[in-house]
Amino acid sequence: MTRATVLIVGCGDIGWRHVQAAAGVPSIGRIVVVEPRQTRRNDILGLAGELSEVEVDVVSGLDDAESAINGNGIGCAIAAVTADRQPEVVEGIAAMAPRAVLVEKPAAQSPEALESIIATYSGAISEKRIYVNCVRNLFEGWRRLRDGLAERPGPFHMLVTGEGWGYGCNSVHLVEAFRFAAGAESIACTAAIIEAAPEFSRRGPEFEEFVGSATFRVPHGDTLTLVCGGDGFGPGPIRITVRDKESGAPVFVLEENEGTLHDLVHDVEHPIGSLPVSESTGVFLQKLLADASDCGLPRLREAAPSHRAVYDSLAKGTGRSQFMIT
Repeated sequence: MTRATVLIVGCGDIGWRHVQAAAGVPSIGRIVVVEPRQTRRNDILGLAGELSEVEVDVVSGLDDAESAINGNGIGCAIAAVTADRQPEVVEGIAAMAPRAVLVEKPAAQSPEALESIIATYSGAISEKRIYVNCVRNLFEGWRRLRDGLAERPGPFHMLVTGEGWGYGCNSVHLVEAFRFAAGAESIACTAAIIEAAPEFSRRGPEFEEFVGSATFRVPHGDTLTLVCGGDGFGPGPIRITVRDKESGAPVFVLEENEGTLHDLVHDVEHPIGSLPVSESTGVFLQKLLADASDCGLPRLREAAPSHRAVYDSLAKGTGRSQFMIT
């Protein structure tokens, strides 16, 4: 059996986790990594020596990657670059016509950039095979939550609190998870109070981070409020409380750090079944390379409303229109 080739563009911390995950998938035989920084390429070459299951090539640019692949085809391309670089790499990736693309948080910086990214990829492959890495949709607990909420009459309100995450870096994952749980196609930001918090930026001084709160609504009335404190900015707990909007009574509580979903109506507890990036990418790739019709992650077109809503929340909350976030 011919084993697949995976292209990974960008190999910082998240990109390296994707490399590790891909190396553990039996149907993958080769990983081509594109990383422009010489020092980082040297690091990757050293680390790649530990991955005996696959062949790893490390190159500096997409032109070099195309030469390395030499027309053999790409099972999946993973764009693991920061949002400001997504428009820069999309044409080069699309030109190699991978069978599928996984995009890291692509374009909260600009709705126009997001549409351009989708259009460029769609010119080479089906929109049904362009995914975004919002991994909560893979988790058993979030799927149980979605099923449980679908059975309830009337709208709900979801409150997300926590101090171990930054709004700019993480809010889109939570907004998309809410949209998924609500079973909604569209979502809009209705209010936001957000301020810059440069002391919490983990990606370097050129990238911004934010704290504050924002509220979102889907057409059938379900609402979400994110409250991001930022204090300590370490692995703090994320607590998600879902209440019936009419009575105000809590019906579900997700304790992400404990890994539990509490169904308060039936008085039962379920595991969330969360996976780190290094494992969720492996699940995604295994399903995708087996030609599964649903690999579990949201398609980029489906998740685009969540990205636009996050951009709108930043604009409403700060009064600005340009953001440098990861």
